[in-house]
Amino acid sequence: IRLDHEFNEDTNDIKQVEAALYGLTERAAAKLRKAGRAARQVGLLLGYSDGGRIMRRRSHPVGTANDFLLYDLAQKALASAWLRRVRLRHMRLVCARLIFPPRQLELFSSQDMQQKGDSLISALDRIRQRHGADKIRMGKVLQAAL
Repeated sequence: IRLDHEFNEDTNDIKQVEAALYGLTERAAAKLRKAGRAARQVGLLLGYSDGGRIMRRRSHPVGTANDFLLYDLAQKALASAWLRRVRLRHMRLVCARLIFPPRQLELFSSQDMQQKGDSLISALDRIRQRHGADKIRMGKVLQAAL
């Protein structure tokens, strides 16, 4: 799965970049869940206004289609990729090494928290499907629009 974001104006505003990144991860996670898949790797390609490009990847040991876990991986990739002071023009999120999610539960996991997170994401997906993707947003995405 590959999703792109082109900034209206080249930027180095962290809030704007993180909001765009969360929007990309949110859409990618929804596509993964719809396809019944999970990503074991998240890659982030940054395109600078001077034409430079850099890509960084982060991996998940089991694979995930969870918005929050994908965003955490993408944020770590962003931190290691965004080292220059040059403004960003383009950002691409790539979810790779797709697998079918494991059905077997872990013996000693924080299962209750994961189930609560999964049910929250399922509820968000149902709201977006019924009323449109722009009807419910995370604060991080809204904050950049202000």
